[in-house]
Amino acid sequence: AGYPRYLVVGDHLSGEHHLKILRADLQDDAVYECQAIQAAIRSRPARLTVL
Repeated sequence: AGYPRYLVVGDHLSGEHHLKILRADLQDDAVYECQAIQAAIRSRPARLTVL
C-alpha cells in the first residue's frame, strides 16, 4: 500500500466516501479532492491545514 495512513471510509454502497488521515502531520498540509475515474467526477477541493 502506497499510503498506509490514508483510508477511505463511509457508506460506500450509498456513495458516501470520506478521507481519513491517521496521525496527520505537517507533510499532510495540502489540498485534497476525490476523483471517480470511471465517471470522470471530481469533488470540490478541501484544504487541510496542519498547525
